[in-house]
Amino acid sequence: MITARETQISRVEAERLRREKLNRRFNELRSVVPNVSKMDRASVLTDAVAYIKQLEAQREELEAQVRVESQTAAKVCVGSTSIAGGHHAVPSLGEVEVVIVGSEAMIRVQCVDVNYPCARLMEALRELEIEVYHASMTKVKEIMVQDVVVRVPKGLTSEEALTTAIHRRFQI
Repeated sequence: MITARETQISRVEAERLRREKLNRRFNELRSVVPNVSKMDRASVLTDAVAYIKQLEAQREELEAQVRVESQTAAKVCVGSTSIAGGHHAVPSLGEVEVVIVGSEAMIRVQCVDVNYPCARLMEALRELEIEVYHASMTKVKEIMVQDVVVRVPKGLTSEEALTTAIHRRFQI
C-alpha cells in the first residue's frame, strides 16, 4: 500500500522532471532563435514568435519571386514539324527557354535530334563566350532535350536577349 508520504515524493519528483524538461526545451529554443534580447522565458518566446513571423515573410517573398520568374521565362519557338507516329508538333529549329536567377541562367533547348544538337548548342555558347557550369542532355524518341546552367554574360542580362542570341547561333 502506498502511503501519503510516498505519493508526495512521487509528485515532487514528477514536478522536478517536468521543470527539467521545460528548461531543456527553452534552452533548445534559445539556441535556434538568433538575437535573443533577454534570457528570461517571456523574452525568448517573444523573440521566437518574431523570428517565426520573419521566416514566414521571407518564405512568402521567395515564393512570389519564384512565381514571377517562372511566368517571365522567355520562350522562342520557330518552325515545327511532326514526329513520325506522333500526334503533336515538335520544334524543328528548336525551342529555347531561358530563366535567369541572379548571376546564373538555366537554358533548356528542345529540338529534333538532327545534326548533333548538343555540339551546336555548346558551339553557340562558346561563340557567345558564356561560361557553362553544368550541362545535361536527354533524348526521348526523336527529341533532344538539353539543360545547361551558365553564368549570365555581360550584355545579355535579360532572358529575352539571351534567348534571342542563343537561338540565332543555334542553327540546324
